[in-house]
Amino acid sequence: MDQAPPIKDKNLARKIGKGAIYCWTAIINADGIYNEDEFNSMISLSEKNELIKAWYDRDLLKSTFMEGLNILKTHGAEELFRRVEFTFREVDKHIRSHIFYSCLHIACSDRSIANKEILVLQKIYRMLNLDIDAVFTITLLFFQSDFADKSKPE
Repeated sequence: MDQAPPIKDKNLARKIGKGAIYCWTAIINADGIYNEDEFNSMISLSEKNELIKAWYDRDLLKSTFMEGLNILKTHGAEELFRRVEFTFREVDKHIRSHIFYSCLHIACSDRSIANKEILVLQKIYRMLNLDIDAVFTITLLFFQSDFADKSKPE
């Protein structure tokens, strides 16, 4: 998938970064637990993701992740998704597509995808207001990517 366009508005860029990390947090926590590999994958992805790396360092990423976990524990997933939906309501479809692509990356970071992760991905694409054709295309692109090739058992 080609790179998302740079975001010049710093406040919007931070909101998009926070929204993406909240999405990743929901996926990582989908099964009720998270392991260090998933968190490390999130850090690695944020360092490569043009939408996030310019505005988030490791400390801010970790604090945003912990904030997302706290929202999940105290208010539930629906509140977290409400906040994410609010963040992305006026964001370009191309950027929303990139966020979903990154969510696929996080979901597959442990080289498998659980049913609960699929349910979270479904909520995310709906919340991002992506149509099913776009989701299908993004998913196909993901499974043709270098990441997906590395996840295949040998």
